[in-house]
Amino acid sequence: MTSWSGCGKGGVIRARFAKTSIPDNTATTIFTISTTDESGDNDLGNYACKVHALVTNHPGSSRSYQAAKSFLAHFAHVNNKNGSPATSAVTEVSETAQANTGGYRQIGTVTMTAVENGKYEVQVKFTIDCTGSAGSRDAGVVCLVELAWEGYLTAPTLSVA
Repeated sequence: MTSWSGCGKGGVIRARFAKTSIPDNTATTIFTISTTDESGDNDLGNYACKVHALVTNHPGSSRSYQAAKSFLAHFAHVNNKNGSPATSAVTEVSETAQANTGGYRQIGTVTMTAVENGKYEVQVKFTIDCTGSAGSRDAGVVCLVELAWEGYLTAPTLSVA
């Protein structure tokens, strides 16, 4: 671990979140990141969130046809001393071509967004465009999340939506 002059309290949090039965082309919250409303003007802090996701169409061991993509994206977030937030746009680093076992299930566009829900919560959402001739009723995502943070008096928390 490297420390820099002027940096306050901080750390790294790693977590895994999974969700199935995601509606087609609908922004769906997968997990949330929360910070604490501290007393006085003590809410200052920031974090960077990186998400590596496995995106699926028709997941499950008993299914005949399946599709999957690997997806990698990140964003930054800050709170000033009274908690007022700012969140960057999500930057997609990469999205692989799909792997599938037949043309019946496919995955089109995958989008991740970070949406502020008040001063102290950011919802991380995925929109998955499931395509293919057999319909698209069973999208899923598994997220490996890494949150690097500093400055907050209380460490941020990550929770399933």
